[in-house]
Amino acid sequence: MWGEEMRELEIIFKDGNARGEDQADQSSFINGENPFPDAFFGVATVWMYNFDRSNEVQFALASRFVKHGTVIDKLMIETSSYPPMKRLLTEGKVAQLRQLCDYGLSIESF
Repeated sequence: MWGEEMRELEIIFKDGNARGEDQADQSSFINGENPFPDAFFGVATVWMYNFDRSNEVQFALASRFVKHGTVIDKLMIETSSYPPMKRLLTEGKVAQLRQLCDYGLSIESF
């Protein structure tokens, strides 16, 4: 349980899955019996690096942050280092996250 709001959180996603992990293991971490984040976790700004638009678990984590109000001010997703086509497709996922937001959260790519 978190006592106060965290100022910033940086998440760096790995390329591919680590050895021994699969998406089912990762999904249970996000949606399981004791999901992360819980209702007491709040952060002002989240920075996401190496976000893979085709990875359902990464998108599920980002959307959970948005839908549950975990991120209070800004959700920033890096796209500037991607080639043009990957950047465009990832910015499409950023737009989907914006549609999930029903409060004053700023969701941007950088």
